[in-house]
Amino acid sequence: MRYFVDEAPKEKVKLSTEINFLQNYIDLEAMRMVNPLEMEFRKELENEEILIPPMLLIPLVENIFKHGIDKMQTCNEATLLLKVNDGHLLFFVQNRIHQQPIIKNKKGGIYNLKQRLKILYNNDFKLNTHYEESFFVAHLSIPI
Repeated sequence: MRYFVDEAPKEKVKLSTEINFLQNYIDLEAMRMVNPLEMEFRKELENEEILIPPMLLIPLVENIFKHGIDKMQTCNEATLLLKVNDGHLLFFVQNRIHQQPIIKNKKGGIYNLKQRLKILYNNDFKLNTHYEESFFVAHLSIPI
């Protein structure tokens, strides 16, 4: 809650602060699960003091728990990779899906994230999502 009050209103936050928020969110959601979540969160970063807009990465992590996790299943897995390459922050998310969701409307977390990215970066970003066998995959790239 403190993150929402103290950090979210800021124009930019340290990447380390955003990472801490993501980890706390993951830990909280994992506590709600009947079966353990197999999650790998790799950070290949030389500098976590990079400044980024707050709450930019959380929609992709929320998506894991909203659409990709079946709390009653034993085979819930997700992989997150955060790294900097060639002046861009790259965020890769992959999670098992138990059933491909039926899209009733295209407005939701990912749609809202794309709209926010357009406002922040014009067309200088990439957000690609797709299904790969029984996994949902998202790749985000933003300039730093």
